[in-house]
Amino acid sequence: MRTIESLRKELTALPDPLDVSGSPREVVAIEGRRSALNNAIHVIGVSATTLAEWRPRLDADVAYLDALNRVLQALNDELLALARPRTDHEWGVLANVKLSIVAIHRGVGIIDGTGWELSTIRLGKLLTEAGIEWCGSLPEVERRIREAQRRCDDAQTRLDAAQLDDAERAQRDGKLAATS
Repeated sequence: MRTIESLRKELTALPDPLDVSGSPREVVAIEGRRSALNNAIHVIGVSATTLAEWRPRLDADVAYLDALNRVLQALNDELLALARPRTDHEWGVLANVKLSIVAIHRGVGIIDGTGWELSTIRLGKLLTEAGIEWCGSLPEVERRIREAQRRCDDAQTRLDAAQLDDAERAQRDGKLAATS
């Protein structure tokens, strides 16, 4: 595996094209190598930056999704426990729990105009108890996770390819050709 440092060393070790006394082919080969090294340095830098930006987002959203699923499970358990409400209070609690479940699936915008707020529905209380801030509905966070995972996978693939040395790249290309 190559690093930016090893690529830079290799780049600085290349002779200046004006100092090459060989054929034009040699000059073209050296400049081709220089271009490939510069490209690899660029790809490694961009990929590392992308991973540094998106991996924490991915980790945070995965943790939030896990927490939101735990809250949803608690709400579902409460809903089952309230299967047969008898008093007005129990009917109110049932409506609150149902609204909380719908908010998890559709977003807290559904409580607009109902007289409820996130802090007054069961969802808000469970989030507060768990020390979690509302960061979106299940579909929203799942979409963010897919996007972050796609970006991380793409950056990791590019990084891995850019770090291959010539022997590793030839071996990889040989395996790919054999499976085609």
